[in-house]
Amino acid sequence: MDGPASPNDGNRDASDGSASPELCPITVGVRLLGDRWSLLVVRQLMAGSRRFNEIHRSMPTLSRTMLSTRLRHLERIGVLCRRPIPHTAHHGYALTLAGQSLRRVLEELGEWTRQWQLEASNDTDVPLLLWRLLESIDRDAIPNGKVCIEFQFSGGAHPRGWLHVDPVRSAACIGDDEDDVDLVVRTKPDVLNDLWRGRRSCRTTVERGDIAFTGPPQLVRGFSNWFRPVGDTRPMSLGAM
Repeated sequence: MDGPASPNDGNRDASDGSASPELCPITVGVRLLGDRWSLLVVRQLMAGSRRFNEIHRSMPTLSRTMLSTRLRHLERIGVLCRRPIPHTAHHGYALTLAGQSLRRVLEELGEWTRQWQLEASNDTDVPLLLWRLLESIDRDAIPNGKVCIEFQFSGGAHPRGWLHVDPVRSAACIGDDEDDVDLVVRTKPDVLNDLWRGRRSCRTTVERGDIAFTGPPQLVRGFSNWFRPVGDTRPMSLGAM
């Protein structure tokens, strides 16, 4: 005669007796955060964005309605919380301890992508390229740790983009104009990608007319030392200008 049923018997796989995938922590985690946008929202909060518009500007292909939905979901599962913004009627967003602990998850995912998948991605994808540049910025090389760079790309779906770096937050944006641009860079996405990867020098690229700068000479010269190529700790090989 069979013994008493275990409470978990209904969640056993009949083929091998192992626990159902429904009980696997990875399954639960993917259900909570495995959509297209949730981890990207967490990434933006880690990068310093706090207000709704700041988050949205960094992910312009995400609709405002979907962003609102993702923020409510992340708040409901305890990854972020809403906080009043002092002296205003508005609120901002901040990561909880649970949300902050996702940093290692994102770092490992980014490292896996760099090691195995980066070359397979679209090098002319402007939003992705700007995010790569933002991740590779050497803050110590930027004067006063603050700069706003406008990129003007010839052709393509995204003719303009910005990198905004300061001691409080960092953002890669396309779409709306940024105020107080410090340096304008005019080039093509594939040229900028080649520079970041160290496939060509900035001096040669300037001489060929493939990139041009508008801004203070100090910033034009310093641009060559602000970024690090993928998989390397050295500044990208732009050469003197």
